[in-house]
Amino acid sequence: MSRDEVYNWIFALVSLVSTITYLAILVPRKIGAPASEVSYVAPLLWVFGCGMVVGFGTALAVRLAAPKDSKVRDERDKEIELIGQYVGSGFVTIGAMAALVLSILEVDHFWVSNSLFVGFLFAAVLSSFAKAAAYRGEYPEI
Repeated sequence: MSRDEVYNWIFALVSLVSTITYLAILVPRKIGAPASEVSYVAPLLWVFGCGMVVGFGTALAVRLAAPKDSKVRDERDKEIELIGQYVGSGFVTIGAMAALVLSILEVDHFWVSNSLFVGFLFAAVLSSFAKAAAYRGEYPEI
C-alpha cells in the first residue's frame, strides 16, 4: 500500500467519523426547534478543528513511521489524487451554490452555514471513497 493510499484511508475515516459526529450532535438539537435557536457554531468548529488535528496528526505519525522507500509517488498516485479532486470539487461547488442561494433568499444562518459545512464533508468523504476505489480497481485515464 502506497503512502498516498494510507493517507487517503486516514482522511476517509476522519471525514466519515466527523460527519457522523456532527450529525449526531446537530440532529437532536434541531428536532422540534426553530433554526434560529439551534446552537450549531461550537459543534461545527469543534468537529472541524478536531478532525483537522486528528487527520494531520495521524498522517504525520504514519509518515514518520514509514520506511523511506514508501515515500515515493508514482504517476498512478498523482492520477488518483486528481480523480479524488474532481469528485470532491463538485460537492464543494454544490455546497457553495446552495449557501449562495440560501443567502440570497435571506434564510437563517443555520442553513447557510450547514449547507457549506455539509458540502465540505460530503466532498471529503466521497473524494476519499473515489480514490479508494481507484486504488483497488481500474481507474479512468485523465
